[in-house]
Amino acid sequence: MLFMEKLYRSSHHDRLPQQLQLAASVICCIYYILMDMHPALAKPQDHITTNFTQAGIASFYPPEKKHQDTLTLAHRTLPLGTHVEITNRKKGPNYGRTVCASVDDRGPYIKERIADLSPRTADEIGLTRQQGLTPVMLRVVSECPIR
Repeated sequence: MLFMEKLYRSSHHDRLPQQLQLAASVICCIYYILMDMHPALAKPQDHITTNFTQAGIASFYPPEKKHQDTLTLAHRTLPLGTHVEITNRKKGPNYGRTVCASVDDRGPYIKERIADLSPRTADEIGLTRQQGLTPVMLRVVSECPIR
């Protein structure tokens, strides 16, 4: 606000719109750069339909002890509580292994990854702690089957 007052009180009123336009452009650029770099700043989706799918890399992460044995994952934008079917897409003996888990956290904080999987979720699709990463397909489902 102080910046705007200085601009207004300056003697260069003819340059005011140009300076405001430049300032707004810079602020927008910084905002979008931060949104892209830091997933915690990404706006979670309010409404998601069951036709949402996403392919990419998922990682194994060791969450707090209370989440060690739960079928959960962290995702940047899916609403918390969303049920997601996760399919292992890595060629090999675990290709096609699928598990249903629910979103309970935000992340991952590395741009190239689309999800962080709890130890139990990772184990269900054949992702080991030693591997750490695997290509997956995420698909939102209305509910997870009872296991």
